[in-house]
Amino acid sequence: MSHRGDGRCPRQEAAGEAITRARRGHMVRHGQGTTAQTRDMVIVFAQCAYGISHMAEYSMLFGGKLKDVPPGIGTLPEVLAKYGLTAHG
Repeated sequence: MSHRGDGRCPRQEAAGEAITRARRGHMVRHGQGTTAQTRDMVIVFAQCAYGISHMAEYSMLFGGKLKDVPPGIGTLPEVLAKYGLTAHG
């Protein structure tokens, strides 16, 4: 997919709009519960693609060292496998 002339990616805009709508809808239905459920999540944009992952997974994928890995995250090889990646080096 090509970029627009203004440097913005149509997928990024669509993702941002979808996330905004989802947050508004969820907050209306469930009050402030959204904050607790999503506070450890990050949205990663790379060119015209995006992904949502746990902050601990993101940190592991980019070489961060974690003292305490949250339950359910797994080891680095498990995180790599989840996203279809392989370790190099």
